[in-house]
Amino acid sequence: MIEKNLFVAHCGEHEDLIADFKSMMTKEGFSFKDSSLTSANKNDAHDENYIKYSIIKPKMEWAGTVVVLIGKETSKSDWVNWEIEEAIKLGKQVIGVHV
Repeated sequence: MIEKNLFVAHCGEHEDLIADFKSMMTKEGFSFKDSSLTSANKNDAHDENYIKYSIIKPKMEWAGTVVVLIGKETSKSDWVNWEIEEAIKLGKQVIGVHV
């Protein structure tokens, strides 16, 4: 089994697809340690820079790969666009998955 440390960038509307994605990949022989932010590990922070640089960035630094779940509206998400740009700055492998 191939193990990967992932951060899954996604719009809120695609959160339920993270489990489906990981299940599909597990069937293909991959196992995951996932540092994605979801409603299950929600925080009460409101400061955008704090959220980006103290919560999201460390999770992305830990991950070896950033997977972006891409739907019709994903390109309009400032958060997902920032996560993609930050992943590239960090030298992470970025993989887009069309939902």
